[in-house]
Amino acid sequence: MMDIFMKIKSPLLIMLLLFLVHSSQVFAEDTPDALACNALAMVTITGTVNAYVSQDSTDLISEGDYIITYPLTSRDMKCIALDTETDEHELYYSLNLGGGIFKPGSSASGQYALLPNTDDPEKLAFMVGYESSDGGRNYVTDNRLNIKLDQIDQKTYVADSTMILSIVSSQGATSALPGTYHYSGTLGQIEMYDKTTNDYQKNYGKVNINLTVNLKATSCLVTTDKTINIRWDALTSKDIINNVADEKVAAIGVTCNDSQTPVKMSVATSNGYVDANGGIIKTSRENLGLKLTWEDTAQPVSFSEPRTDTLKGNKNYNIVAKPVRYNDGAIALGEFANTVTVSFEYR
Repeated sequence: MMDIFMKIKSPLLIMLLLFLVHSSQVFAEDTPDALACNALAMVTITGTVNAYVSQDSTDLISEGDYIITYPLTSRDMKCIALDTETDEHELYYSLNLGGGIFKPGSSASGQYALLPNTDDPEKLAFMVGYESSDGGRNYVTDNRLNIKLDQIDQKTYVADSTMILSIVSSQGATSALPGTYHYSGTLGQIEMYDKTTNDYQKNYGKVNINLTVNLKATSCLVTTDKTINIRWDALTSKDIINNVADEKVAAIGVTCNDSQTPVKMSVATSNGYVDANGGIIKTSRENLGLKLTWEDTAQPVSFSEPRTDTLKGNKNYNIVAKPVRYNDGAIALGEFANTVTVSFEYR
């Protein structure tokens, strides 16, 4: 049996304009923790994002599809230890999301997210987090974002990371309404957290957002089933070895309503391949493979290079699958399986 899954990717054309509006700094010293910290009293993150949802609302916006970034520097927070026990501090730039205007909710995948202060016909939410030094993304699981300050010498700690906002579909989102949506207001209150003493220093300032999201329906749509199961009910090793095994067709229909839309199709397999350019993939049975070809061109399906096309209206990108032997060894009887994923991307 072979499973084929179709994914259609929205065009990830993101227009992002960031204008960072800084106000005066707040300075606190002679605290019980013997720390002197200063931070920007107000930051406003402004941006415009073009986001896409599928025409049938089955492909939702996931975390990481559309990211807005704000780099934190020493201007955003800097602390100096005034005591002699400088090695005992573990300090964090802390954003209290509970002090903002956006109520807590969930993304479509069930992750903690903030909901717009609208009736939300666009069915969007915001996941808040930061990027670590290795490029990994870390999202909050409750109403507080803590980002560790870097210790640059024995007494000095500074912010040196990137705050991120990921636009996602909200939980239960279906039938999102395309349009232009504006989100503005306080995201959270800026605080400093000393993990060593479990103490929060408050009233440093706030982070505001002023975002515009242009939500558009995708120009292309997969019109056939997105999960296709293919079975060979009567298949013998002799037929496979003699190269006369039956071929099966996975019907993949796509329609694009914009004029001359560039389309890119990438194919991946769960079991690996024997010949990436020749379209021969492995199955769960030793020596048994599947040869995949595009029905319309009779060319092998490549696993190393995407197929490109320009499409207006309807077209079928059917894939023909044929069981083949790829080594000289015997083919054991029994069921075999493989999963092939076809991803469509268009610009």
